[in-house]
Amino acid sequence: MNPSKKLVNKSSKPGGDISISPKGENDWEVCILFSSVEASEQRMLERLREAKDLIVRDYNVSVERLELLEVLNRSQTTEGFEVTISIGKIDLPQGKPEILVKSRRSPAGQLLKNMAVELNLFHLDESGKPVTVKQVISQLESKEIDLQVCDLGIVQNAVNEVNKYRNSIQKLQIASGVFPDEGTNAEMKLGFAAAQEETDDLSGHFESRKVKKGDLICQKIPPGSGHKPGKDVFGNRIEPLEGFDFNLLGGVGTKLSGDRLELFADTDGVARVSQITAKVKTTDGERQIPQSVSVSVKQVVNVKAESVSNLVLEDSVEIDGSIGRGVAVTTQGEVLLKGNMGSGAVVRAIEDVVITGEVDGGEISSDSSIYSNHNVRDTRITAGFDVNLSGVVEGSRITGEAVKLIESRGAHIIAGSRVEIMRVRNDSKGQQTRIQVGNKRFCTNKLNESKKAVAELSGSLMKICDLFGTDTILRLDRTNAQYIFLQYLKKIRLEGKSVSKKAVNSMRSLLDGVKPLKTIIAKRSEEIEKYKKKAAEVSDTRPQIAITEQAYDPIEIIVNEKAATIKPFSRPVIITTTDDGDIKASPFR
Repeated sequence: MNPSKKLVNKSSKPGGDISISPKGENDWEVCILFSSVEASEQRMLERLREAKDLIVRDYNVSVERLELLEVLNRSQTTEGFEVTISIGKIDLPQGKPEILVKSRRSPAGQLLKNMAVELNLFHLDESGKPVTVKQVISQLESKEIDLQVCDLGIVQNAVNEVNKYRNSIQKLQIASGVFPDEGTNAEMKLGFAAAQEETDDLSGHFESRKVKKGDLICQKIPPGSGHKPGKDVFGNRIEPLEGFDFNLLGGVGTKLSGDRLELFADTDGVARVSQITAKVKTTDGERQIPQSVSVSVKQVVNVKAESVSNLVLEDSVEIDGSIGRGVAVTTQGEVLLKGNMGSGAVVRAIEDVVITGEVDGGEISSDSSIYSNHNVRDTRITAGFDVNLSGVVEGSRITGEAVKLIESRGAHIIAGSRVEIMRVRNDSKGQQTRIQVGNKRFCTNKLNESKKAVAELSGSLMKICDLFGTDTILRLDRTNAQYIFLQYLKKIRLEGKSVSKKAVNSMRSLLDGVKPLKTIIAKRSEEIEKYKKKAAEVSDTRPQIAITEQAYDPIEIIVNEKAATIKPFSRPVIITTTDDGDIKASPFR
């Protein structure tokens, strides 16, 4: 019909005519004549419905979309009265009921397909009529959903709601599968203490992990299976589930059994566990599940402190005595220093560093964790994971993913996620303690430390190349090291140079250190790339600073780039951020 055409309905019913004029694409002006005998509200509603029916017939619009907008005019006539109204077409949710089949996680966190049905429901169906329960059931049947797992009461309530309020409902779960029983997760039993305990005897960190060749150091208990099967939303049987499994990997110095369930030490040394985990969402929240567990055994080199100058090793090292200026220890393994560390000494390790005595100056770095149970003063400490210092820390720079101190006196602390300190004071010169917590600052600082280490270690390697020749160092390996060394000694003796026994031992140590030096440089270079990427990531951990006893002096803090100065306080306090990123301090229990 021509939209500009005025429609006049000559009604045969008492009451006269209805005339309709379009006033736009979705609006109509309607004039209704009433006789003097039909002034009741009921009769007016009937005439309004008649007007809507005419618009439906001639303008191809569903009656559900038509709504009285306003009364424009009302006037008396000789036969009764005339009312002019505006009727408009309104937008309403419309569409075929949508059935969505979804995966769900079991109580233990295993992801199973086809375990839930969600419904998107609209007030009007595709033809413009109010939706019905029958239409939803038809859609479920077309998807071959088992109606026995559906809650049709929820469907009925949803249909009633969208039709009453003329709205839509999204992602309403109307069906659930039945989860099968889950078995027990794979377990690991260790023949040594894997974790550093809270103890005054840090040397026990080594002793408790020492193993002998042939020792059973690790046993994996395979995952168990459940008993009861389950059913998905299509009615298909789901077999009982096994618990989570992990791969047991044999690292250096170990031998894995044929069934890959037992791991034996292949050498005397110190055992160490490392694992790769994945986050899994369970009904009780998020937890970490191991994907692979690796155990290695590295030999321990025992040396007297007085014999150490520049030590580069593949193995772990146990140093008996104190070290000071001019001493540098670099290893792919762990370091246990059973003594003090003085100014000018440098300790670098890929794995843990443990110092049982006082630390007064120098530099300590580890890709893993660093422990000390005595005072630390004027020292630079950098760890990839934990730093745990059980004495007073004064005038030092401490970096770690998580840092725990007994007392800080003017220390500068940089942590990725958490700092815990019992007491905080200024140092003897009045320097305040500074604490910076957050992923970006930690990664940036660790990145800079790794670059510095690579530069220094590369410099040491270049000096060895200058001494023996670059070509010699390039072709050096385990099979020809002795031959190359003897040829070098022969060469310098033919040149008429005398070589002392001490110099011979020193040169042999330099050659032995080439391979671990290259490995450590490579690992530190990998760290640089890792922390470049990590610095750009948004951490899902909210940083925390916990002062568990008292702050005697003010503390300068930065949490995720927000700075503040915290005044002294005499009770435990935890400092973190709000949802908006602002710093907040609250009582710590």
